[in-house]
Amino acid sequence: MKKSEFFNLDFKDLLKGALLVAVTTIITAVLQVIDNGSIMTLIEWITIKPILIVGLTTFISYLLKNLLTNSNDEHFRKE
Repeated sequence: MKKSEFFNLDFKDLLKGALLVAVTTIITAVLQVIDNGSIMTLIEWITIKPILIVGLTTFISYLLKNLLTNSNDEHFRKE
């Protein structure tokens, strides 16, 4: 399967990024529940905010990594 080129993103990059966001968001939510001791505290904004921040930064980081990597998995190099 051909990988996306330097400074290009494919649809599969977005799908993989969304999967990564889902996994990290779930893990962060579980850790918040364990830390707070109750699932009811997950509904509060103070608990949801870090979960959303982790998900957003994960997605942006993954897309930037793929944007700056060529099809040979070399960072910051053109084709």
